[in-house]
Amino acid sequence: MITVLVDPAELDEGAPLLARVQAMLAGQPDDEVRVKLQRDTLSAHQAGCLLVLVASLPSARLADTLVLDDDVCRCASQPCAARLSA
Repeated sequence: MITVLVDPAELDEGAPLLARVQAMLAGQPDDEVRVKLQRDTLSAHQAGCLLVLVASLPSARLADTLVLDDDVCRCASQPCAARLSA
């Protein structure tokens, strides 16, 4: 498993980040990729860029649950199902 720690500032120009991750996966194409954020909040634009990044990598998953508010996206450490059942 490969964990990619993303600085939200890198999401504004996602192509270099995507290229680096794809280059890393070239030698290990079967590895699962987990994407984790360095900070707990994202702008709506950054959240969209993050989702595009994860969708562009066939074996990628978000390590955290994203909680979308009006203008800010927050990361939650608990999965959505755990919060809904509480």
